[in-house]
Amino acid sequence: MFIFRFVIQLFLCLFFIVCLNVFGKNKAFATHETDHRFTVYGTVKDSSGAPQPNVKVMISDTVTGEGNTVFTDQKGHYEVLLHLHNNNLGDEIRIMAGKEIKTIKALFNPEDKKTERKTAVDVEMVEFRGAKQGYGWSVAAGILFVMGFLFLLKRLFQQRKMLK
Repeated sequence: MFIFRFVIQLFLCLFFIVCLNVFGKNKAFATHETDHRFTVYGTVKDSSGAPQPNVKVMISDTVTGEGNTVFTDQKGHYEVLLHLHNNNLGDEIRIMAGKEIKTIKALFNPEDKKTERKTAVDVEMVEFRGAKQGYGWSVAAGILFVMGFLFLLKRLFQQRKMLK
């Protein structure tokens, strides 16, 4: 009975870890007032113009260190919200997608408190070597874990039948 409880507890712990790995990829973030946020969005494409899904895009303000990391969607689109104030006008914003790096200035009208502060930055990946990020290993590990767990359960039930 002890082994059975141990196996169940182990399964639940590992299942929780796998779920966090698979479903915990998207960060939740609070939205700020219009004059306290700056949105950078765009598309990542390869040199032939094809959109690149699941590419890691890191965007940061080089002055404050404020930043975020996202992955492009299936159409190669990304969007990042930065928490910037009026005194961040002109800060250098760095966009990294794969090995490509672009820099822009955070330009907006500090007097305008209603218009969204945003800019579009498209990135062309000149040398794309399949550095796509995904869930492949997490899913494979989860499937193997479940199969192993089911095998152990089957063995335990077989042993119980033999003892009766």
